[in-house]
Amino acid sequence: MSKRSKSKSGSKFGYGLPNINRKKITKKDISIILKKRWKDVSSLDLYKLYQSDFKTEDLANKFNTTTINILNRLRFQ
Repeated sequence: MSKRSKSKSGSKFGYGLPNINRKKITKKDISIILKKRWKDVSSLDLYKLYQSDFKTEDLANKFNTTTINILNRLRFQ
């Protein structure tokens, strides 16, 4: 009888659910994005802010712009 090879399991190996769902956005990343001017903010930056539980109205107040401008930045940039 041949021996079975031990399979590696856990969150440190593979593409398991714990590895995919881990948030990779740090507080430092958030603070860098929030210090940018509106014209320098990319759609990826906005996506990161949304992942960190920011709302469109909060971002509109922070960057002194309208919600339409924020949505257009997400759609077209």
